[in-house]
Amino acid sequence: MCIITYKTKENKNLWSYDTLKTMFQNNPDGAGIMFSYNNKVYYYKGLMCFEKFYTLYNKLNEKYNFKNLDVALHFRIKTHGGIDTRNTHPFIITNDFKKFDDLSGSAAVALMHNGIIYNNTTTNNKYNDTCNFIVNYLYYIHKLDNNFLNNKSAIALIENIINSKMLFLTNNSFVALGDFLQDENDIYYSNDSYKDYISNFTSLYLKDYKTFSKYTSKYIYYDNYITEITLNKKDVEMLKHKYFIDKKINDQIYISSDGLVLEKVNSYKYKYDDEFCSYVELEDFTGASCIVGGAVYDY
Repeated sequence: MCIITYKTKENKNLWSYDTLKTMFQNNPDGAGIMFSYNNKVYYYKGLMCFEKFYTLYNKLNEKYNFKNLDVALHFRIKTHGGIDTRNTHPFIITNDFKKFDDLSGSAAVALMHNGIIYNNTTTNNKYNDTCNFIVNYLYYIHKLDNNFLNNKSAIALIENIINSKMLFLTNNSFVALGDFLQDENDIYYSNDSYKDYISNFTSLYLKDYKTFSKYTSKYIYYDNYITEITLNKKDVEMLKHKYFIDKKINDQIYISSDGLVLEKVNSYKYKYDDEFCSYVELEDFTGASCIVGGAVYDY
């Protein structure tokens, strides 16, 4: 259910290309970046494919020199809300859902979340549980105390509500709620999906796929590793099919290494979606679930 990763300004190490790509592959529903610079927190989100994320990451790093800054990244797997730009992290603190549609900006505080907020009130189903928590709870906590991140009672209240992991960034520091892992480069992670364990996918079950529900294949070839899988044609998009390079799926789908070629499948039409940097079927989808290491995750 997503991953947050961050490094402090005191730590001059950055993420490797392979680690960034692995985090996106394992959490493929959009990415975002936040960092503090000149007493402001800047955020960028809605990066729905790795190429766009990595291009922007490099551009911002060249301009601001991330080695000397507090920097955090978020890679999302959908649980609530759609797979779209508005539901990617980070978020600012607001009581206006429409503010979450802004894909870049600056604020005094921004945040990222990893987990599911069960003790929550959902007032807008278009937005994920983090957005609903911000509008219905966090906004009012912040309104009562602008310095709530230094208020032990406020932090305890937030932790009790979210019962998961959250990272706040102000103009001078991080506040991390929940346990974060630390690697050998002193970079922090909210879980271990920065590691390459995608080959551990044992099954993927599609649901609510409308016209595609009856078309299934059995195997995906991933880096010479054969994974038994239940999927249909749109699943390839769900799994960000560009990762299945130059492979053939059940004699029906062919994907080129540049991601720009996808043959016609059972007469259904695909189009190239620039936002997702991949092909999408012309009829929408709702989601999928997968089993990883015995645990069920909803996309």
